[in-house]
Amino acid sequence: MQNQGSTQPSGGDMAYKMRKLTENFLELFARRKNCVILYKIEFVPKEVRRMKRNRCKYCFCMFQSPDTRMVCDDCKKLDETLFDSVEAYLKKYPNSNALQISEGLEIPLYVVLRFIDEGRLQFSGGRFEKLK
Repeated sequence: MQNQGSTQPSGGDMAYKMRKLTENFLELFARRKNCVILYKIEFVPKEVRRMKRNRCKYCFCMFQSPDTRMVCDDCKKLDETLFDSVEAYLKKYPNSNALQISEGLEIPLYVVLRFIDEGRLQFSGGRFEKLK
């Protein structure tokens, strides 16, 4: 049952042993039931398993990261710049709502709303001034 072309890694790699046990089990099961093996189980390293698939909120590309980030590496600078400008606007005009922020900075409203959804901006109890 041993493949002549394969070489076993030194040190008794656990993933290698598990893969061989699974392949041997599938071969025995196929012979016993007179069926064909349709697939083989592939073991994925722990580092790859922990990665999560995310979609960037600006360019909508798919990327993998160990945490659930909303922005890819290419758009991270843009996100930080937008958030810094929103933060500076709120320091200057503290009782602004999302619509006033988006109009004042000339950015789309959904960007401000996503900052709120992500928890980076929070609502605070304040008073609104009359619009002139």
